[in-house]
Amino acid sequence: MRDFLDVFGAYDFLVRESLVLLLVALSIYLVLQAGMFALPQVGFMGIGGYVAAVASERYGVPMAGQLVLAALAGALAGLVLGLLLARLDGIYLAIATIGFSEIVRLTARNLHITGGAVGLSGLDRTLWDALIVAIVLLALAVLGRLAYTRFGLGMTVMREDPLTAAHQGVSVRGYRAALFTLSGFIAGTAGGLHIHLRGFIEPSLFSFELLTTLLTVTVVGGMVSVMGPVLGGLVVFSLPEVLRSVDEYRNLVNGALLVAVLAFAPSGLVELPRRLFQLVARLARRRRTPAREALAAGPAPAGGSAGSVRVPSPRPATTSSPDPGRLPPGSDALVVTGLSKRFGGLQALDDVDLTVRRGEVFGLIGPNGSGKTTLLNVLSGVYHPDAGRGVVLGTPMDGEWGRPDRLARAGIARTFQTIRLLEGHTVRENVEAGAYLIQHSPLPAALLGVPSSRAERSAVRQRVSETLELVGLGDLAGHEAGALPYGLQRRVEIARALVRGPGLLLLDEPTAGMTPQERDEIFRLVDRVRAQDIGVIVVEHDVQSMTTHCDRLAVLNFGHVISLGDPLSVMREEVVVDAYIGRRS
Repeated sequence: MRDFLDVFGAYDFLVRESLVLLLVALSIYLVLQAGMFALPQVGFMGIGGYVAAVASERYGVPMAGQLVLAALAGALAGLVLGLLLARLDGIYLAIATIGFSEIVRLTARNLHITGGAVGLSGLDRTLWDALIVAIVLLALAVLGRLAYTRFGLGMTVMREDPLTAAHQGVSVRGYRAALFTLSGFIAGTAGGLHIHLRGFIEPSLFSFELLTTLLTVTVVGGMVSVMGPVLGGLVVFSLPEVLRSVDEYRNLVNGALLVAVLAFAPSGLVELPRRLFQLVARLARRRRTPAREALAAGPAPAGGSAGSVRVPSPRPATTSSPDPGRLPPGSDALVVTGLSKRFGGLQALDDVDLTVRRGEVFGLIGPNGSGKTTLLNVLSGVYHPDAGRGVVLGTPMDGEWGRPDRLARAGIARTFQTIRLLEGHTVRENVEAGAYLIQHSPLPAALLGVPSSRAERSAVRQRVSETLELVGLGDLAGHEAGALPYGLQRRVEIARALVRGPGLLLLDEPTAGMTPQERDEIFRLVDRVRAQDIGVIVVEHDVQSMTTHCDRLAVLNFGHVISLGDPLSVMREEVVVDAYIGRRS
C-alpha cells in the first residue's frame, strides 16, 4: 500500500506532484480568503524544501523530523514576513511578497550549504503515498472547518472590510501575522514533501512560473470554498497532459483560462453548479405567464405590492438581553478630558471634555466640519489623538488610542456615517460578525467541534436571534442585507453593534436620508438600547429629533465644545444659534 498511487500508471508521478503542489495552492487560498493579496508561498516552499534537504543530506535527520523542520521553518519565515509587512496592503503587498520568493530563490542559488545553482541531489525518494494523501486531507479538513470557527469569522469580516473587522474586535495585524505563519507552515511542509518526491532540489524549482500556475489553480477553482483549489488543481495540473502537443504554450493556456474564468465565472469553477441552477430557475420563471404569476403570488399585502419586503417595526426582544456592563447602573460609561486632534493645519478637535453616563442618550450636533465624526473616530480608535486622556467603562484609554480592536474589547461599539455591511451576506451573517468578541473557544476545540464549542456556537446563534428581534429584523434574517431598503440596512448595522452587548454605543448619523417616520423608529430603538443600561452617543443633523430624544446635547464648532447641557437650554443659547442655526434677525 506504500505506492498505491501506482494505479495511475504513467501518470503516477503527475498525481503525486499535483497533490503536493495542491498544498501550496491551499496556502495561497488561505491568505486570499482573508482579503490579502500576498504571494510568498513559493518562497516558503523553497525554505521548507532546503531545510529538509540540508537536514537529510548533512545531518541524517529521518523523514518525519525533516518534515517537521520544513514546516517550522516555513512557519517562522511566515511569522517574520507577516510582521515586517504588517503595514502593506493591495498591490504593494503582492509585489513585496513576490519579491520575497525571488530573494529566497536567489539566496539559495548563491549559498554553499544549499548547493548553489546545482542544488542538492541523491535525496531519499522513499515517500509513502499514504503520507502525501493524509497530509493533504488533513489540510483540507482543517481549512474547511476553519470557516465555522471564530477565527474563520474574523477572516470573513477582514476580507470584506478591515476597518469594520477591527471595530468588531478583530486584531487585523495579529490575524495577518497568524495567517502568514499558517500559510508558511503548509507551504513549508509541501517543500519537504516535494524534494523527496523528486530526489533533488535546485533553485529553478521555485520559479515565478510555478507561482503563476499555483495562483491560477486557486483562482480558477474558486475561493468561496476549500474545494475550489482542488477543482482548480484537477483542471490546471491535467492540462499539460491533455495539451502535450502544445506544451510550449502552457503559460498562454493558463493565462487564457484565468481570464475566461474571471470574465464568466468570477467565483471560480466550484460555483458553476449553483450558477447553472440559478440560470435554469430564472429561465423557468420567465416562461411563466403573467396570469400564472399573479395566481402564484396571491393577493398583494395591504399597503404594498406583491413580493415587496415588509418593513417591520422595532420591538422588544422576546428573551433576556445581553448584559453590557461591568459597572453599576448610572455610572460613567465614558470620561474624556483635553481631547485634541490636528490634521496638518486643521484643528479638528480642540481640548474636548465629555462625560457620558450609562443609560444616557448623549447627542452631538454642530455645523458640517465641526469635528463630530472626528470625535467618534478618535473614541472608536480610527484616529490617535494628539492629546487627551480618557476612561471607557472603567478601562483607561491611554494605551488603546488608535486601536479599534482594543477599544471594542473595552466595550465600545459603533455604526458608521456611510453604511458598512458585508456585501453578498445575509442579515444574520452580518449580525454574527458583531458576535466575534463573545466567542472564546480555543481554535483546536472549535476545529474538533467539542461539546463546549458547539454549545457556545448555539448560544451565539440565540444571541443573534434575540438582537434581530430587538431591532425588528427577526423575519428578515435570511435576506441579503445589501438588498434591503436603506432604513433596514441601518438597523442591520445597529444590530451588529449591539449583539456583543457593548457598554457604549456610538451612532454616526443613524437617520441620515430617512423619512420622519423612519427617524422616529430609529430613535425608539435607541430608547430600547439605553434601557439596557448602555450609554449612547448620537451624531445627527436633525435638531428636532435630537432635542426630543437626547438627555443631553453637546454642540461642536471648529473642534470646540461651545455648549453642553439640557437640549432645550442648549438650543436657546446665542452662541449655538449663531454657530449652528444662524443669527436671528
